[in-house]
Amino acid sequence: MEPNVGPLSSAALADVLGVLGLSADHLHPNYAPAEAFGGNWHPLVVLNDRGVFNGFTLM
Repeated sequence: MEPNVGPLSSAALADVLGVLGLSADHLHPNYAPAEAFGGNWHPLVVLNDRGVFNGFTLM
């Protein structure tokens, strides 16, 4: 299968945000959530605040 990008379903987005402890308010309004295929499907979300991303830590 060739690389591909498509929309991320609302159910998948809810799962991703839940796992990350985020809400839709954390998403950048100019970039729609998507999923990309390059061997495996991966969710793509762009956050509106770099500090939120930098705040992620390993458990």
